[in-house]
This record gives sequence, C-alpha cells and structure tokens, in this order.
Amino acid sequence: MTEPKNSAEALDPSDTASYRHWTTISLRFSDMDRMQHINNLAVGDFFETARVGFREDIHPPLDISAGVGIVIRRIIIEFVGQAHYPGDVAVGTRVLRLGHSSYTLGHAAFQDDRCFATCELISVYADARAGKSLPLPESLRKALEAYT
Repeated sequence: MTEPKNSAEALDPSDTASYRHWTTISLRFSDMDRMQHINNLAVGDFFETARVGFREDIHPPLDISAGVGIVIRRIIIEFVGQAHYPGDVAVGTRVLRLGHSSYTLGHAAFQDDRCFATCELISVYADARAGKSLPLPESLRKALEAYT
C-alpha cells in the first residue's frame, strides 16, 4: 500500500490547505430539513458530487461495459457543524491511501470557510459480475498518486 506524503491520521480534515481538488455546489431550498439546516442526505449528495467530479477530472471514464469498474466499499460521514440555505458549499477532496485494488478518499464540506462535515470513502476496482476485486489500472493509480 502506498501511504500519502503526510500520514492520513496526521491530516486535519478541516484544514482547507490539505485539499487540492475542489467542487463548489450551490445549495437548493430543498436541501433544508425541518430545522432549516442542510439535511444529512443532502450532505451525502455533496460528497457524491465531489467524488464523481474528482474522478472525472483526473482520469478518463473507465469502460464499464464488461461489468468492471469502481464500487464503493465503505463510506463514513461525520457531521461536525451546520450549514444553512442559501449559499454555496465547497467540498475538498484528497487521496488518503492507495492499495492494490482500492483507494481511500477524504472529503470535507465547508460553508464560509467553516467545515461542517467530513467523509472517508473506500472505493474498490472490481469485476462486479464475478464479485472480486482487481488491481487498479496503472493509469488510474498514477492519476490518484498525484493527489496523495
């Protein structure tokens, strides 16, 4: 496993300086909950938007026609503050770990430079039909390494 330049455990997820890839999301009225906070499901959508945008920005789409591609193994979201409508959310993305067939992304969501949620996500390159992991394609590995 390739460890990032800084140990993942030593990185402060709320430090904007530790993210090199950013996604800006405009909040929608429908993202609010009954308490007029941005609801937890919307926050999950923000991280999905950032994750997909990151992968599309750093690497050409993978050919998934044979049932081989990236699947999510684990998602952990921690809610550390509140966000409010209206406004924008900035989501930072970084690579925390690279394995043989998997990689771990770290995300943090900010509103007005204040972190309100973090996410750690493990993705696995796999043959979904056979139900087994495969080595990361070298081109994807190199693209991810640039963000460790």
